[in-house]
Parts: sequence; structure tokens; C-alpha cells
Amino acid sequence: MKKKWLPHHKAKRKKKVLKEEENSNEINMCIFCHSKKKNTAFIHGKNAHLVSCYKCAKKSWKKHSACPICRFKVEKYVKVF
Repeated sequence: MKKKWLPHHKAKRKKKVLKEEENSNEINMCIFCHSKKKNTAFIHGKNAHLVSCYKCAKKSWKKHSACPICRFKVEKYVKVF
């Protein structure tokens, strides 16, 4: 398979777009396992932090019952669709 060469300025732009996509994917991943998407929010008062997958949220809440972001006591955790 032949490689397609791009002009220098287009190659830089393509790398930048790919890097932004990687960063976006990392931001959406669970902070505990890094393998599943965030889909569960820790709720405390009127605030909620979306930081993990459901499985990891359940484990974390059983161990600590504190929000992993701000350390406030978590009232509950809910799956977000």
C-alpha cells in the first residue's frame, strides 16, 4: 500500500485534529479504570460530578462515599444516558 504524502501545512493540521480527538476520548473515559466511558454521576446537594463508569462508581461509593473530585459526601450515584 502506497503512502499518500501531504504538504507540510496539511500534515500538521491533520496531526492537530488527531491529537484533539485523542484528548476528547481521554476526557470521556472513567477516571478509575480508563477503559469505559463516563456514564455515572456522583450527586451531593445540588451538584453532581460525572467522572466514572457505573461499575467503578459503585465500587468507589462502597469504599469511600465521598466524591472523587471534591470530596463532599455523596448522597447517591446515578447512571446518565
